[in-house]
Amino acid sequence: MTTLWIVIAGAAGCVVRWLIESVTARRNENYRAFATMGVNALGTAVVGYVIYVATHSTWSLAHQEDFARHGEAILLTGFCGGFTTFSSALAFPYLDWQRGARMRAGILLGATPLLCVAGMLLGEAAAKI
Repeated sequence: MTTLWIVIAGAAGCVVRWLIESVTARRNENYRAFATMGVNALGTAVVGYVIYVATHSTWSLAHQEDFARHGEAILLTGFCGGFTTFSSALAFPYLDWQRGARMRAGILLGATPLLCVAGMLLGEAAAKI
């Protein structure tokens, strides 16, 4: 059932992102990149909010464990993953850091932008062949 909710949340995130970008592009196509940047900033703000509430709330331990099993996937991977292009890339290292897996968090934070740039360059090179 969690998978279905992830799909629904991801679709909702994609639609909200498209609405923001299309409204911005109607005004001026040159501003679409700024809409993307804004969406990413908003999405990572949502991630920060959700993670803080989940890790610093007065919920019972059972609620925190239930959120870790289902809510993280639905909100972070689903909605924010569909909404943004970057929030998930920051959410998981932050969660690792909060949970004490600091080396993995650092590797993810350092490697993600490098791998993304490398992937972009490889994709460009492949397109030129």
